[in-house]
Amino acid sequence: MRSRRDGGSGTPDRRGARSGQGFTLAELLVSVTLLASVMAAVYTAFSGTARIARLGEENLVTQQRARIALDAMERDLQGILPYTWHLFEGDGESFELYTLTGSMQPELGDFPRMLWVSYRLRRAGQGRGSVLVREEREVEAPLPLKLPDMEEPSDVPIETGRKRNYDLAEGIDGLSIEYIWVTIPPEVELSEGDMAVAPEPARLVVRQDIPDDWELPQAIRIRMTLLDTSAPSGKRVFTSHVVFRGAPPSVDPDEAEVTI
Repeated sequence: MRSRRDGGSGTPDRRGARSGQGFTLAELLVSVTLLASVMAAVYTAFSGTARIARLGEENLVTQQRARIALDAMERDLQGILPYTWHLFEGDGESFELYTLTGSMQPELGDFPRMLWVSYRLRRAGQGRGSVLVREEREVEAPLPLKLPDMEEPSDVPIETGRKRNYDLAEGIDGLSIEYIWVTIPPEVELSEGDMAVAPEPARLVVRQDIPDDWELPQAIRIRMTLLDTSAPSGKRVFTSHVVFRGAPPSVDPDEAEVTI
């Protein structure tokens, strides 16, 4: 008779049998549930990070396009043609002018040419703000000039080519354009024996339109407000100033809003 200690017993080893059969259904369900929870947490963290990165990239692109748009507006305003200021039309949200500047049409080259240029806003849809649109036409004939000794500009028809539109920036919440004149007070005539008095300081006249009989302003201030989810207020403001050369005009500050 065999001894039970020599391994000849017919009783099976339960641990060996279980290890050969694998996991039970309950263990598989627990493992799958834990794995699904871990994968859901990883996906949530990854998708949140990816969304923040995408929004940051979109905001950066929008800001870069806004700066490019302001640079284009400054370049076009600085290139305004002499004696054509009477052809300038502008209000608080748009303007158009004749200027010596480069075209945005690649086949025309990047050298300056005489263009009619316009800037305006176009609505982009609910919650998406507006789009800044630049329009241009090539001038194909001499412009009617208004020389200093002329009461009225020369009567010459303006001939231009086909209009082309370019979207410069999007996500714009608002555009504000202000025209600034510097007024020089008249000199005070003193008689002999009068005490000298300090002259009045120069004042700024700020308007969002241009009267027909007023001359070229000394500066134009442009404020562009963008929708920006990365900013605490949800908006970001860009400001640009364009200064023109020339003597201060004679304007009546009582006819306009005056700021110091």
